[in-house]
Amino acid sequence: MRHRRHTFAIQHINVGTDVKLISKWLGHESVAVTLEHYGNWIKTTQMMAEDVSRDANAKMLAKVAAMRDQTKTNTDRTNSSATPLGTL
Repeated sequence: MRHRRHTFAIQHINVGTDVKLISKWLGHESVAVTLEHYGNWIKTTQMMAEDVSRDANAKMLAKVAAMRDQTKTNTDRTNSSATPLGTL
């Protein structure tokens, strides 16, 4: 039964459930008890979330840069293939 309690608590921590709720559901007398038992998991979850956010942000910035480069390349091609007005 104890493993289920830990699994339950950790899964809720991982999805960001408020620790006050987790503490209440587990029947702990205070949030301090919950934090004492699961504080390391909360820190680990926060670090994982920061890593995911950082990676997603880097990918987004790379895509934006690629789109900007593509737009610039297309604009340069359009401008270089234009016929100068005096040569018609």
